[in-house]
Amino acid sequence: MKKIYIKIILFLLLICPINAYAKEGIDEYYIDATVQENGDLVVKEFFTLTGTYNGMERIINYRSDYISKFGGTLSSFSNSEIYNGNSITMEIIKGVSKNFTSFNELNKNGDIFNKVSSATKGDYGKYVEEITSVGKNYLIYNPSKKNKAFYLEYTIGNLGIVHKDIAEIGWNIFTNMNEHINHLEIYIHIPNNTELLRAWAHGPYYGNIELIDINTLKITVDDLEANTAIDTRFVFDKKVINNSNKKTGVVAFDKIIEIETDLANKANLEREIYYKQLEENAKNAVLYAEENISRSNYQSAYYIVDKLKNGELKNNLLERLEIVLNKVEKKEKIIRIANSVSALGWTVGLVIIINKIYKKHDKEYESVFKGKYYRDFPEEYGPEIVGYLINKKISNNDLSAAILNLIYKKIITFIPADKNNKDFIFKKVDGVLIEQSEEKLVKFIFDSDDNNEIKLSELKKRANKSYDSFIRSYTDWKDTVKIEAEGKHFFEDKTLIKTMGVLYTILGIAIACIFLTFDISILLNVIIIILAVISLFYFISFTKRSEKGNEDYSKWMALKNFMNDFGRMDSKDLPEIVLWEKYLVYAVSLGCADKLSKTMKIKVQELQENNMLPNSTMFDMYYFNRILLFNNSIKKTLNTAVNSAYTAKNANSSSSSGGGFGGGFSGGSFGGGSFGGGGGGGRF
Repeated sequence: MKKIYIKIILFLLLICPINAYAKEGIDEYYIDATVQENGDLVVKEFFTLTGTYNGMERIINYRSDYISKFGGTLSSFSNSEIYNGNSITMEIIKGVSKNFTSFNELNKNGDIFNKVSSATKGDYGKYVEEITSVGKNYLIYNPSKKNKAFYLEYTIGNLGIVHKDIAEIGWNIFTNMNEHINHLEIYIHIPNNTELLRAWAHGPYYGNIELIDINTLKITVDDLEANTAIDTRFVFDKKVINNSNKKTGVVAFDKIIEIETDLANKANLEREIYYKQLEENAKNAVLYAEENISRSNYQSAYYIVDKLKNGELKNNLLERLEIVLNKVEKKEKIIRIANSVSALGWTVGLVIIINKIYKKHDKEYESVFKGKYYRDFPEEYGPEIVGYLINKKISNNDLSAAILNLIYKKIITFIPADKNNKDFIFKKVDGVLIEQSEEKLVKFIFDSDDNNEIKLSELKKRANKSYDSFIRSYTDWKDTVKIEAEGKHFFEDKTLIKTMGVLYTILGIAIACIFLTFDISILLNVIIIILAVISLFYFISFTKRSEKGNEDYSKWMALKNFMNDFGRMDSKDLPEIVLWEKYLVYAVSLGCADKLSKTMKIKVQELQENNMLPNSTMFDMYYFNRILLFNNSIKKTLNTAVNSAYTAKNANSSSSSGGGFGGGFSGGSFGGGSFGGGGGGGRF
């Protein structure tokens, strides 16, 4: 029944909606690149990851393998090896404050990371460099718990190209960035440039490239999806990189303009189609939000409308969304009040129900017996039944106690199998009348009706080799004991009360899940779910003993107190020594066998020294010492055997089982194969 209740609750929790609008990825990504006189490109990066992570793998490439030789033809200006760089040199990696101010400030502050050959997840201040055929990969260990941003400074060697008429750089910024980027902002500086500057960028249609001045470019993209490639090409004065050794001797400007104009024309057409579709999507989204008032619909519509170009349509849709937002806020206010009232009502009801259940159905009856000690055995049922009375389940200790009881009742005997008393041999005693649970236990021990003796160590081996039959036989015995114990009516039947409590728990989870669909008061509803789950475990686990069961329980607990204080008793107040073996049997299920056996050993020595041991043949000193040794041995062995059998079973089950003057982007990227640079990466 407990498993059914838990499965129902887990199902409800799985379908319970908890929405999160924030995308996990990179919140801000700033890049600052400067062209050097020799054609190198010095790059500085600052970015902040959101969510949980151990660090970032930053892949930085300087070349592509999938390009052709440069031949000076038109196609050579979009897909040839001339655009490759020749090296990546990492200057510094740091962990810095997430509050970006300027790259000049970042140069002065932050924690410098050390290059190491290997590191462990959770480490901070380290990075591992891996050289590849096209660049280098950097595993940067900067875990989220440190709340630090990433700062990198590196050089892409020999990226600039000197043509006969102009200079050019084609740079793949990202080719395989696995993280969504909320805001990307790139500045490219061309020092000493005085006459010519044209630039193009390729990627998503909503990206933008701007010529700030004759020396500076700016590229911006918002909401850049993961694995979206971006590249840029810019042409400028030859004199800027006159020290570059990569020269073509080809007149290039007109060919570059032709290629980029063709790309821009195609991109402009596709962009027009894209924005027309975006306008339709925005209109439909706003209309849907007006007809279905909710914050999620408002946010979805606003997300699309915000991507529109500034103009009359966008302004009109934003005005309509403002009205939607007002309605959403009014609706949420009503829902929030209803949520608070229902949550409070359910919580008050839960307190009342738990209080009533505890007083009437959980709190034990007051027993007639009030004594601290009970020296006799309250009832004649076996120790395994006592174990059920105490814990309402049969444990491995109860198995050990039941076997000791078989020995005490002379149903089986045992003898040492070696001189060190580390192993023992069980033997059946024929002609003894036994109960059904005892018969099952004998079968469990000997594994066969034909087998009349077995070593304790062989029982342990059988648990590993034949774990299925071992567990089956053990379970069969436990089930039989449980039936016998339930027949004693130790516990009252509380199934109806438990079911009512579980149904009230389900009601609380259902209320929380319904209100979570509105994405408001999330914390309140999560608290309700937590309270419901906690109360569920109470409802399915509480028990109440019957008056007879509680009376027996009180006496057995008093007997346990007597056993625990056995060593404090005066010898004349102790029970007859011939009964001590029986005390040891029940002490195992009562959980005080180790202490009692040590105390008995001391007491026997005292009695022997004072000549107080009985001369009767009923007491065998050698046998009693053997019982003390065997008591410790059997508990350890059986616990190990049962646990090993279940471990083996689980292990086996698991194994089976345009023009260049700025503006919008010129369509998609060349795919990362046309220019030098590129790369990306992602969290680890």
